[in-house]
Amino acid sequence: MPHLGVAVPAKHVSAGHPARGTSTAVQFSPRWGLQDGHVVARAYRDAKAMEIIAGSNEICQLTLRSMP
Repeated sequence: MPHLGVAVPAKHVSAGHPARGTSTAVQFSPRWGLQDGHVVARAYRDAKAMEIIAGSNEICQLTLRSMP
C-alpha cells in the first residue's frame, strides 16, 4: 500500500486526540459522563467508537513501529 505511511499515523492521531480530550472532561466531572444525553457523555461515546472504527490503538502502534 503506497499511502500506508500517511494513513496509519493520521488514523491514530485523529482517533486518539478526541478520546483523550473527552476522557479528561469525564474525569473533570464524572457526572457529565454518566448523564444520558449530556454533551460530554455523547462526545465520549462517539470518540471511543471512532477509536474502534479507525482500528485499535495497539494495532496502529505496532504498524507504526514496524514502518521504516
